[in-house]
Amino acid sequence: MENDAMKKHTSPFIVIAVVILAVGLAFFAFQLLFIQPDSKKVACSELPSAEQVQNILTEHTDIIQELGRLGPENTIRFDADATRCPGKADIFIIYGTEKQRHQIKDRIGDNFFGIPYRMANM
Repeated sequence: MENDAMKKHTSPFIVIAVVILAVGLAFFAFQLLFIQPDSKKVACSELPSAEQVQNILTEHTDIIQELGRLGPENTIRFDADATRCPGKADIFIIYGTEKQRHQIKDRIGDNFFGIPYRMANM
């Protein structure tokens, strides 16, 4: 009889744990399917020099500022990322919402003036 009582008390905990696990897996799958496609890493051998990337960002500050106005202050940033490949870089774009991500992609396309980019929601 004690086993039956114990089973009745543990069943809700198991159900809650399974629901939490399912929600976590669904969120992870959403991240992989819908967020990660904008985070394509280009091979180091195909990246431009860090200096070229910085020059492009400097030349097109007007467009970067225009895109920055899509959201509240400091929610959209464009940075040269030279951490993955010594001497080489790509552009790392930080955005705040999925709407901003779509607006940025619509405006700049698959690259930013020939420079590959990766995006992250922060």
